[in-house]
Amino acid sequence: MKNRTLQVVREGAEDIRTMRVRGATRLALHAARVLCRAAELEGREAEEKDIQDAAVILLNSRPTAISLSNALRYMLESSSGREGLGLIEALKEALTRLERFVERSQNRIEKVGEALFDATRPAVLMTHCNSQTAIGVIRRGWELGGVKKVFSMEARPRYQGRITSHQLASYGIETYMIVDSACNYFMDQVNMVVVGADTVFQDGDFVNKIGTSTLALVAKEWGVPLYSAASLLKMAPPGFSKKDLVIEMRPREEIAPPGEFPGVNILNPAFDLTPSSYITGYITERGILRPEEIEGHTFTSEAVKRLLED
Repeated sequence: MKNRTLQVVREGAEDIRTMRVRGATRLALHAARVLCRAAELEGREAEEKDIQDAAVILLNSRPTAISLSNALRYMLESSSGREGLGLIEALKEALTRLERFVERSQNRIEKVGEALFDATRPAVLMTHCNSQTAIGVIRRGWELGGVKKVFSMEARPRYQGRITSHQLASYGIETYMIVDSACNYFMDQVNMVVVGADTVFQDGDFVNKIGTSTLALVAKEWGVPLYSAASLLKMAPPGFSKKDLVIEMRPREEIAPPGEFPGVNILNPAFDLTPSSYITGYITERGILRPEEIEGHTFTSEAVKRLLED
C-alpha cells in the first residue's frame, strides 16, 4: 500500500475513533467510502490484499459496531466476486448499492414504525444518545400526530444526546433534555422508549450507547415498552458470539481533565449490553420483530439485493 493511501486510511480510521464521524450507520458508510478512496489512490496497482489491509485498519477503529464490520465485509465480498469489473469499479458499485440500501432501509423502518403511534392518543417518548434511525421513527410518529413530547437523555460524557435534542426541537417537537440518571425520575410520564442500536445479536440481546441497559431496566420496571430501531446493517451474523464482543473503553480525559483526581482510576466504557428480556421489539425493514424473532435476520448481499429490488 502506498504511503499516501495508508495515510488516508489511517485518517479515516481516526475520524471514527475520535468520533468526528458518529453513529453506527454513518461510520459504516464512511469506512466504505474510505475503502473506495484507498483503491483510487492505489490506481492500477490496486490489489485485493491492499484493500483487505485497509479494511482491517478501519475495522479496528470501532470494534463494537457490527455495522462497520458488515459494511466492510460487503465491500470486500463485492470486490472479490466482481465478474469482469476492475477492483476500483467493483468497489464503487458496491458503495452505490450500500448507500441506496441505507436510504431505503431508513425509509422502510420509518414506515414500519408508524404502527406504534396513534394520533388519538399522542405518546410521550424517551430516547437516548444520537441514533438517526430512532430519530427518523420519532419524527415520523410526530408528523402523524402520534407524539406529544420527547425526553432526550444527554448521553454523557460525549453528550451525543444534545445533538438529538437539537434535531428534535428543530422539527418542532416538544423536547426536554435530561441527564442520564434522571430517566427513572421522569419515566412515570413516558409511554414508550425508542432507541437505536450498535449491534443486535441473533438471540435478541443488543449493544448500544452506555446507559441504554439502565434505561431499559427502568422502563421494564415501570412497564413501559422499549423499542430499538435497527437496520439489518446492525444485525450480527450467525456465529458472532458475545464472547467476540469488544466493549470500547474511551479515554479517561472525556470524563475528567488530565491531572484531576490523582490516584483515582477512571473507567469510561462507551457501550453496554441490554438483554432481550428488557426489549419489546425491534423496528426493522422486515417489520416489528420480537427479540426471539431476530434469529435468521442478517445483513448479506442477498438482503441488500432484496431490499433494493423490493
